[in-house]
Amino acid sequence: MDLAVIVPRLSDSFSMQRLVAARINGKLFADAELGEMVDYSIAWWMQSIAEHNDGTPTPVPEAQLRDQFPGWFAQRTIPEGDYITEEIVREAREKYLRREAEGVLKGLATVLEEDPEAAVRSAIGSLVDIRSATIGTERERIFGEEFWPIYEAHIDAVLESADATSHPGIPLGFPEITDHIYGLQPGELAVFAAWTGLGKSVLMAQIALHAALQGHRVYFPSLENSLELTEMRLLCLLTGLPFAGIERGTLSFEQFERLGAAEKQMEAIGDRLVIDRPHREERTVAELYTRAAYHRADLLVGDQLTFVTPPGNSQRWQDFEDIANAIADIGQQIGIASVWAHQFVGEVGRSSSKAGGSHQLAGSQHIVRTADFVFRMSQSPEQEEDDAMEISLIKQRRVRQTGWILDWVLDGETRLTVDRETDGMELVGESS
Repeated sequence: MDLAVIVPRLSDSFSMQRLVAARINGKLFADAELGEMVDYSIAWWMQSIAEHNDGTPTPVPEAQLRDQFPGWFAQRTIPEGDYITEEIVREAREKYLRREAEGVLKGLATVLEEDPEAAVRSAIGSLVDIRSATIGTERERIFGEEFWPIYEAHIDAVLESADATSHPGIPLGFPEITDHIYGLQPGELAVFAAWTGLGKSVLMAQIALHAALQGHRVYFPSLENSLELTEMRLLCLLTGLPFAGIERGTLSFEQFERLGAAEKQMEAIGDRLVIDRPHREERTVAELYTRAAYHRADLLVGDQLTFVTPPGNSQRWQDFEDIANAIADIGQQIGIASVWAHQFVGEVGRSSSKAGGSHQLAGSQHIVRTADFVFRMSQSPEQEEDDAMEISLIKQRRVRQTGWILDWVLDGETRLTVDRETDGMELVGESS
């Protein structure tokens, strides 16, 4: 289809609404003058909104376009009739994607010989940017026109809930926590925060394993720990065996039989759980989520948010704004839910009875603003003696705040289960 057919649409109100919503702009067109015409029409449209008291936009008159771009019209015959705006949008996007992707790949060839890994990482980042540039606003909705879609979606949800095997969202390690937040939805971000050494990595392994056992595809980049350590923790959680026994080869005969019985469980998981150990330069948000998408993951679980490589490979806390925004934006665009472990910073640490508050998170304001859920892990000396751990929901978007006391058994056996829900009165110390 000749993109000249877009011109009659620039003077049509309905088509302009579609083109603006789809984020069509001049750079999508190989014909530079046509691109200028599109940008001119969109600017006219936006200016008309500002000038009208009722906010009603007005498309640019075709006569105005002919006066503004006489050379372009003199060289082309503009077809008459109605044209499908969706086809215009589709073809413009396809041509832009093709042209920009070809440019990236050609540029890749020039640096591939010198540094193949750097060339591939650069290409991945550029391709993600190109894809982001073509994401429209089709997910916007006019609430007053949405009754029947909302009604029908609710009926479907009610019918699906009758199936006891189904669950509304991705599980979050423990049935009680999952039920409370109604599961983690595609694109949502949950952060679990604790002082260093409290057990965040073990909890991330629990969440990754539980989701895979429930049929979800999980990408688990181990940024802090080795692949071997992560695998052993997963095996302990799967079998209930003690970590020390597996690590040191001191399992009893009965425990060794339990270890052998795990083979069928691991076969059932199959390729739904992928563990990775990216190098530092491979830990950008774009690359991690590209890998997750490659493995068709529903969920990305990361064991240490502070080990994500910020832009420019710097280590400044202010870069957490870019990291948090990128995780939220890319996760929502590609529909991958995220769970990240994060740490408290400051003079107060695990040895104190202080539980830690959201203001003590590294990059706290950006994490709290961006995340859908923030959980705090805490453990008093008494709870440590009793093999107990507390998880508190300290930031949420759609449910009430609460907490849970867990059986946190890692010596002699491995057992992480919820003992009871708290009423908010059992918090460990003050969150100062």
